[in-house]
Amino acid sequence: MAVAQDISAIKAQQQALEYQAFHDSLTGLPNRALLTDRLALAIAHAHRQQRKVVIAYLDLDGFKDINDNHGHPIGDAALREVAQRLQRVLREGDTLARVGGDEFVVVLADLEPGARWQPIVERLLSACSEPLVTLDARLQLSTSIGVTLYPDDGVDAEVLLRHADQALYRAKRDGKNRWVLFDPHEDRAAAAHAELLAEVRRALAAGNFELHLQPRVRLHDGAVQGAEALLRWRHPTDGLRLPGRFLPAIEHEDVMIELGDWVLHEALRILSQWRAAGMDDYTLSINVAARQLRDPGFGERLQAALQQYPEVLPQRLELEIVESSALDGIDTLERLLQRCRALGVGVAIDDFGTGYSSLAYLKRLPANVVKIDQSFVRDVFVDPSDLRIIEGIVALGHAFSLQVVGEGVETLEHGTLLLRLGADVAQGWGIARAMPVDTWTSWVRHWQAPQQWLHWAPLARSPWSRALAQVEIEHRIVMARALMGEPVPQHARCPVTELLDQILPRGAKSWPEVMDLHQAHEAFHRIANQAAAQRRQPSDTATRDALQQGHAAWIAALEALQVRLAQPLAASEWSDTQASLPPSPPISIWGQTSWAG
Repeated sequence: MAVAQDISAIKAQQQALEYQAFHDSLTGLPNRALLTDRLALAIAHAHRQQRKVVIAYLDLDGFKDINDNHGHPIGDAALREVAQRLQRVLREGDTLARVGGDEFVVVLADLEPGARWQPIVERLLSACSEPLVTLDARLQLSTSIGVTLYPDDGVDAEVLLRHADQALYRAKRDGKNRWVLFDPHEDRAAAAHAELLAEVRRALAAGNFELHLQPRVRLHDGAVQGAEALLRWRHPTDGLRLPGRFLPAIEHEDVMIELGDWVLHEALRILSQWRAAGMDDYTLSINVAARQLRDPGFGERLQAALQQYPEVLPQRLELEIVESSALDGIDTLERLLQRCRALGVGVAIDDFGTGYSSLAYLKRLPANVVKIDQSFVRDVFVDPSDLRIIEGIVALGHAFSLQVVGEGVETLEHGTLLLRLGADVAQGWGIARAMPVDTWTSWVRHWQAPQQWLHWAPLARSPWSRALAQVEIEHRIVMARALMGEPVPQHARCPVTELLDQILPRGAKSWPEVMDLHQAHEAFHRIANQAAAQRRQPSDTATRDALQQGHAAWIAALEALQVRLAQPLAASEWSDTQASLPPSPPISIWGQTSWAG
C-alpha cells in the first residue's frame, strides 16, 4: 500500500529559509554570504576566460542623520529606494548586495580587459545623489565608493573586498560624494596604519599615555584660569611622542573612542586631586575628537564618568571641539552638546576661524568658550589681516556671550595685543609650555602676572585701543623690512603715518604725545634709510641695535598716546567731520592700504 503526502508546504518553508539565509530582509538584495559566493564564481569565470571583474564598495554619506532626524521608518524606505536605483544602473549578471546598515557592494562581472567600467561607477554615484522623496520626507543623499579590480589588485574575494573597503575609506577622507580606485601603495600604508592602531591599544593597556597641562590665564589680571590637558605618549623606544605624530592617523578610528575615554577619566582624576588640594577654582579642558562625538554612547559614558567622581564640580570640566565636528550634522551635535551642558560641563569651540566658520555654529551650538586658532595670534605681527580676523572672532564671541581664549601667545607682546583687542584669556608658550601634572602646583605657586598686562589692562578698555593696535602692527611690518635691509618709505608716505592721520581726532594732532610719536617715527625712518643707503647688512650688530632702539622709543611714545586717549576728550578736540569713536582700522598690505568702512 502506498502512502502519498503533500510536502509542498515543507518545500516552500525550506525555500523561504534558504532565501532568508542569503538575502537581506529589508531590500531583498543578496547579503554578504551570497555576495562572497557570487564574487568567487565571477573570479573563477574571469580567470578561465581572461576577463576582468570590478568590485565597488558603496557607503551612503551622512545616513545616520536621516535615522536620527526623521526616524527609522523613513531611513528604511530610503534604503529600499536607493537599492532600486542602484539595481537599475546595473547590467543583467551583475550583483548588488547589501552588506551593512548603509553599505552596498556591486560586482561588475565578465568584463573585457579593455572595457570601460568607469561610466557605470559614475552612474552609481549619480543615482544616489538625486533627491529622494519618501513618506513625505524630502532627502538629499550622496555616496562614497571604493573600487578595486580583478586581477590587478588581488585574486581572492576577501582580499578584493578589503581593498575596495580601503579605497572607500580614502573616498570618505577626501571629501565624500566621489569614487576612488584602490592604490597598491595604499595597501602598504594600510598595513602600517593597522600596526599603529594595534600599538595604540597596547599602549593604552600598558598605561603609556599621560596628560600634560598648558596653563590658561586671564588677560586683565593675569590670574590662572585653568589649563588645557594635552595628550602625550610615553613610547618605550621613541621617548615622548607628541600628538601630532599619531592622533591625525587615528582620529577617525574606533580606537579614538577608547583613547578619548581614557583622557576623560584621567582629566577627572586630576580635577579630583586639585579639589583635594584646595585648587577647585581651576577649569581643565580636554579635546574631544569628532569620532567620539559621533559615537551614540558618548553622552552616557560622560555621565557615568562624572558619577564616578562626585567630588568634582562638572563645570570645572570643559570639552573642546573643532568646527569640523559639525560637518556630519549640526542637529545631532547640538543635541549632544546640550546634554553635556545640562550635566554642567563646559563646551569650547576650538581653532575657530580655520574650518567652516559659520554664525550658525555660534548660534546653535551651546558653547560657552570660543578659542582663536594659534596661527592667527602667532602671525599677527607680520600679517595685518590676522588682526582683523582676531577682532572679528572677539566681536562674534562677545556678541554671543562667549569667553574668548587666544591660543599661540608666544610672547608677552602677543598677550598684550590680545588684551587690547578685547580677548579674555591667553594660552601659549609665552606663558608656559605644557608640563607634567606633578609640576602644576609648583608652577601655579610661582606664577606672577606680567606687569606689562597689568599696565595695559585699564587702557585696553578705551575704544582707541584696537585702532592703535593696528598702528603698532603697521610699524612692526616696517621694522621687519628694515631688519631685512630693505628700503622703507619716507615718513610722510609711510602706512603708519597715514593710518595715524586717519584715526586721530583733528584736535589731538597738536598734543605733545602725538608730536613725540611722529618724532620717534621720523627718527626710526632716518636710521632705516641710512642703513639702506650705506648698504649695511641687517646682520650688522650696530645697525640692528639702532633699529631696535628706535622701535622701542616709538613703542614707548605709542603707549603714552594710548594713556592720553584713555582720558575723556574735550569737545573742542573733535573735528566737525569726525565721529566720537575711531573708525574701523584698515586691512593693509605693504604698499597699499584698503580702508574698511
